[in-house]
Amino acid sequence: MQQDSIRKIPTRRVRLAVGVVVVAVSAGLFTACQLRDETDPTGGERKSQDGLPGPSSSPSPETTPQTIEAPSPLTPEDGPRASEGSKAGKGTGKQEDEGSTKRGATSPNAGSDAEAEDPDGWRTLWRDDFTDLDSSRWNVRDYGQAPNQEALFMRDNVKVDQGLLHLRAKKQDVAGWNYTSGYVDSNDKAALPDEFRLEVRAKVPVERGLWPAPLWLRPDDRSSGEIDLIETFGREVNDPATHHTVHTAYGPGREQDVEVKKYSELPGTADGWHVYSMVKTPGSIRMWVDGVPTATFKSGEPSWFDRYYEVGKSWNIRINLNVGGDWNGMPDHTTDWSASESVMHLDYIHTWVRD
Repeated sequence: MQQDSIRKIPTRRVRLAVGVVVVAVSAGLFTACQLRDETDPTGGERKSQDGLPGPSSSPSPETTPQTIEAPSPLTPEDGPRASEGSKAGKGTGKQEDEGSTKRGATSPNAGSDAEAEDPDGWRTLWRDDFTDLDSSRWNVRDYGQAPNQEALFMRDNVKVDQGLLHLRAKKQDVAGWNYTSGYVDSNDKAALPDEFRLEVRAKVPVERGLWPAPLWLRPDDRSSGEIDLIETFGREVNDPATHHTVHTAYGPGREQDVEVKKYSELPGTADGWHVYSMVKTPGSIRMWVDGVPTATFKSGEPSWFDRYYEVGKSWNIRINLNVGGDWNGMPDHTTDWSASESVMHLDYIHTWVRD
């Protein structure tokens, strides 16, 4: 979910520098350990590739997403189980915080796969049902340097409650920023090997100007390459859809390779509960929404696939709800900032490795 590393950086740096002083004095939000100055091993500035936790950059005009037909069904060994994540009837009846029960958020664990057997040829690496926020697995960031980002990421906007992870976007003036939101990653803590499969059950907001990304991945060695399992926009583009993306880094001296696939036929509503799945095996990355195959990226398609996805990298997970950006546009007077409309919820993440 990387963004244009040139746009607005000077302005943001100035605003951040002032903001850091204000926030550090008043609330101690930014610390040296939270804003580590690390160098990208590929030779460029790390903030242009991995140091920024903001979402991915806008596709260039020639890579505007196009609706695609679902790939052919996969074999049981490779494809995910038919998802029950969006079906009712097995809920726990637990209540969610901050008004999130509106529009089908009640009983979010309907159809959870917690008791299901591992798929053939795979074994569970770990599963997080968000009964708490496991600090051995997750980092929660205070951060404000991501290019093409209009929100300051703050710890206060991330919460675990009643078995759900909540990330909330707010219209809030803090340290020179007009919006705040939340960001979580597993960087340096819970890497996935080069061959893996995963599943996330999430409910995203689709208000104008919000940019939810419940799960995306970057190489654990900070090298180039990114996999966006899900970015969902709704009302802001008048076409509720899920976007699946693979791309490389952005910034001076870096390539700008992007491949986006768009899936528009979301069952129910785009902002309802859905299960998003992905399998990365030699030569391919395949994705599903509610058990329906929706995207395939493979060796030769795109042409640069092997350079970034066939070199034995490990991958870490990123979760964030951004605001603004070139792709989805800015919030306006129609954006609803109430708790029921501006929060992204995650029910669980399940990861597997080869048995």
